[in-house]
Amino acid sequence: MTEIVLPGHANALGTIFGGQVMSWIDIAAAIAAGRHARKVVVTASIDALHFVAPIKVGHVVHIKAMVNF
Repeated sequence: MTEIVLPGHANALGTIFGGQVMSWIDIAAAIAAGRHARKVVVTASIDALHFVAPIKVGHVVHIKAMVNF
């Protein structure tokens, strides 16, 4: 999944809101899990999420999701 960071996704410092990133991750995960299960799925929990570098307006974000056993 690829998204571009627009001004509406960002705070006053020009960096993306963490909740927006989490939302995109949740969507990518739901698509991967739904394709695997061939049913409607929900996110029950997430183990961890660490923000290691700022994502700024104009950056392109690539999110890759996969189902692991």
